[in-house]
Amino acid sequence: MRLLIAITLFLSLSAGSLAEENTKVVATIAPLHSIASYLLKGVDTPELIISKQLSPHNFQLKPSQRQAIAEADLVLWVGEMLERPIEKLLKDKKGQVIGLHELEGKINIRNFDESGHDHHDHDDHHGHDHSGMDPHFWLSPSNMVIYADVIAQPMYQIYPDHVEQISTNLKELTGRLSTLQAELKSALSELQDKPYLVFHDAYGYFEDEYQLNNVGALTVNPERGIGAKKLLETKKQIEQTQTQCLFSEPQFENKIVKKISAVSGVNTGQLDPIGVSFDAGSELYIELITGLKNALVDCLS
Repeated sequence: MRLLIAITLFLSLSAGSLAEENTKVVATIAPLHSIASYLLKGVDTPELIISKQLSPHNFQLKPSQRQAIAEADLVLWVGEMLERPIEKLLKDKKGQVIGLHELEGKINIRNFDESGHDHHDHDDHHGHDHSGMDPHFWLSPSNMVIYADVIAQPMYQIYPDHVEQISTNLKELTGRLSTLQAELKSALSELQDKPYLVFHDAYGYFEDEYQLNNVGALTVNPERGIGAKKLLETKKQIEQTQTQCLFSEPQFENKIVKKISAVSGVNTGQLDPIGVSFDAGSELYIELITGLKNALVDCLS
């Protein structure tokens, strides 16, 4: 009888452990993965789908990644306007999916045409029309304070034995993001009148939050090349606006930026909007935002 009870108890515990192992949180891009990782510190390790070295605009899923998404209890992504290759995969997803659509009415969502920049063909951004929505919402720290709270809610259900730990992590992260916002506001307030150009139109949320003076972007779609006409237009724009800095991005070749700098004499810097320069994990998001601040200060001060 005791042996039977022991076997039953063992099987019950094994089943419980297996169930917990099977509960997963996956995130498509490093900034979203970072927030999830922070909330799950001491609980679990979410899976990052798109390597930081790959562009979310254009990537291919491995079979193991398809399986991870299919089995996940919670999938964090931006939407078809950014990670288009997984759009079809998520249509039949049974677990919970949180993207830009699910965040409407909760966070600030901007459109590309709100920037006031003289860009062409906004609807072609990332090769997919979605009413001009700007998908780079993670570049607003204010948005990510709300985002952390939103994604914590399903995590409480996925990990019912770790609600207190997730809640503690959420409180800690919220505090750190609030401190970071204050630091950025102080550091960037003196740069609000300094004109600069970026490689591609990704920074509107960050610029709106800190009232920065981005006078344009080399391209709307970073996967497209830049022709001779655009180079001449950019050189003229730099002269007319007295642009102080032109920023490249680490995940894309900066030959164009170097060429423009050579013919115009403009200073160059580098902005990393997705965290290529940092190790994936709970600290990446804070490092990413701090990195943007440091790059702007270094090039524009």
